[in-house]
Amino acid sequence: MSYLLLIIPAFLFGGLFALGFPSSYARPIFLFPLISFGGLFYLWQRINNVEKSKVLRKKALLFLIFSLGTTLFCYYWLAFTLVEFGGVPKSVAYLLNSFYAFIIFPQGWFYLFIDHLLYKFPSYKLKIAKQHLYLLLAGVFTLIEYAIPEQFPSHIGNTYLNLAPYLGVTPYFGAAIFSFFSFWLIFETLNTLETKKFSKFFLITFALFLLSNTVLKLEKKVPIVDLNLRLVQANVGNYLKVQAELGDPSSFRTVISDYLFLSHSDNQPSLAPDLIVWPETAYPEIINSEMVQTGKQLIPSAIKEVIEHKKSYLYIGGYDFDNNNQVKNPYFEKDYNSGFLFDKSAKLLSVYHKQRLLAFGETLPFGPFNEKLSEVLTSVSYFARGKEATLFTLIKNETPIYFISAICYEILFPELIRKQLNHFKEQSHFIMNITNDSWYGNSAEPHQHLYLAHWRALEFQMPVIRSTNTGITSILYPDGSESARLNLFEKKVLDLPLAITEAKPTLYQKYGIISFLLFWSLLFLISILTLSYGEKLYEKAKTHF
Repeated sequence: MSYLLLIIPAFLFGGLFALGFPSSYARPIFLFPLISFGGLFYLWQRINNVEKSKVLRKKALLFLIFSLGTTLFCYYWLAFTLVEFGGVPKSVAYLLNSFYAFIIFPQGWFYLFIDHLLYKFPSYKLKIAKQHLYLLLAGVFTLIEYAIPEQFPSHIGNTYLNLAPYLGVTPYFGAAIFSFFSFWLIFETLNTLETKKFSKFFLITFALFLLSNTVLKLEKKVPIVDLNLRLVQANVGNYLKVQAELGDPSSFRTVISDYLFLSHSDNQPSLAPDLIVWPETAYPEIINSEMVQTGKQLIPSAIKEVIEHKKSYLYIGGYDFDNNNQVKNPYFEKDYNSGFLFDKSAKLLSVYHKQRLLAFGETLPFGPFNEKLSEVLTSVSYFARGKEATLFTLIKNETPIYFISAICYEILFPELIRKQLNHFKEQSHFIMNITNDSWYGNSAEPHQHLYLAHWRALEFQMPVIRSTNTGITSILYPDGSESARLNLFEKKVLDLPLAITEAKPTLYQKYGIISFLLFWSLLFLISILTLSYGEKLYEKAKTHF
């Protein structure tokens, strides 16, 4: 097969990855990302076996074509973001969208390097059995996937969410265990196609893995108390939202009146809310938490009005001010993207400042050069970065209920959530995820965001409450199910009881990736012992007969 003919399947394999994740037009099929990466590794294998010159360069080009396919089929919404966020012309936005292919799979460049090392030094030269090699590679690829920072991390193992609730090992090893078995399955399948031989050790281990997920089926827990929630989805458009934040009085009144009307509505009179939630940056003006908590500034009247009318706690997304920032530029890292919790007397209890900022939307990824660049690239919002976790507390029937908050795409980073949960002696009962996906329009992004967020509910065995501006708003349960939802661009409230259950940290919360490393090491040791024992039996049988 000509090298140029491999370009088309490389592009199609990249596009196939997108079909493993949800979109506005199709349900995800969990096997497709496995086939996608399996196809890429097969094409690399073909080049290793056939091409005689510039092998690394040709494999790198195929990887870029593969990444371009994924970018255009899975992350096409980035172009919409550039238009909405930065006012970039559509033609330029789609061109820039294509360049995302260079960084969409940063871990892929490491995979390519390892593949090329094996091309230079095949397994027989390394004097390592293929059974050990594939097991070793699967673990290394998984650790690379886990460790390499990504803008929007969607891993090969995440697509197994479709099999919930039969994902019982997740609270022990996290989503990483599914990436590991995916890579191992790919390597063993490619080897079987080439040699016509299959690994009994892999088949037995993989069967036990599937059985464990089934036996340890994720179940709903017995509730201690029900917390009545009102999640407000106001569907505020980007133009109106920005104008309100810039201080336009008419736009501000419109935004606030929408939130007041929805918060006050008697959607379900029998379900009086204990907690009302507004999404990320819902309140358009800065709430200076330090001033509010010291009594130097009054609580905004809209917040007081909601609380007095509903006699409930109120958690809202908004902007806080960094009183300690001494930078002269008034637009550089002066504000925090924040979450505020007010009690039933309209007292500000706690505030959380977003720690993981969105590159090119909330900051720039250029470190010490950001301050100077902020004077030129004024369309980017330069937020201050939060430094501490916050444990929010509310009371229902004399029972304390604890939760942490993740703002927007922070929910996609399990290590960040782990650190927040483990920072406190008290165990959280749920995770609050407020977000604003309006910048992505009617695209796959809100569906993908929700889908990937659901893994945190499984890993930490606690519900994730997602309150969004334009959708999708719902509760993600730790057994893999989801509550009723507010879909894209609905202007409504979602009233639901949340069953608060006994809070216990999972093994994954305690140890994170270390639990997977221990499992992988044990499996590797068993692999060595079984292969060594099998070889001894074979030699003994040959001698006997």
